[in-house]
Amino acid sequence: MLSGALRQASADTAIQAEYTQNLIPLIYGNEAPEFAVAFDSFNTVAVSLIATLKSATVIFNTMEVPADFMSESDRTQGEQTRDPFGDATQ
Repeated sequence: MLSGALRQASADTAIQAEYTQNLIPLIYGNEAPEFAVAFDSFNTVAVSLIATLKSATVIFNTMEVPADFMSESDRTQGEQTRDPFGDATQ
């Protein structure tokens, strides 16, 4: 779904026109990247994110998680477990 949206956005002339009309004026400095340059940078990061999300989905959708996948200190990040409502006063 996200990959399809990226393909559509890269070819959509309305998005390109909005970029030129609405975003270019907001850029400070002497060099404002053309749509193709800006989209290429965005696309590189988006594709990397999609790949990361796909691999994370595969890992977390498995039925068996290795026992050493995370240690207790990784899960708690060194914090002591506590009742979040234990400090509440009535």
